[in-house]
Amino acid sequence: MADSMKSQGYKNVQTISGVGDAAVWGTNSMVGRPTGELTIRKGKSIMLIILISGVADETDALNRAKALAAKVVPKA
Repeated sequence: MADSMKSQGYKNVQTISGVGDAAVWGTNSMVGRPTGELTIRKGKSIMLIILISGVADETDALNRAKALAAKVVPKA
């Protein structure tokens, strides 16, 4: 997932632990607006959480994406 994001021009790509079986976070600029993307794999499913606003503070954006993922992604 990380290599795919990097090849699409995402910056600050990093592996995130504690979310799903695997998760990757990256930032990008689309249509002149900064975006953050959290891609999560759980089993055979892949889930994408995109935060368009609030990415000026990347840590806050990532924390909000992880909080949303915790509500949606099954625990076990």
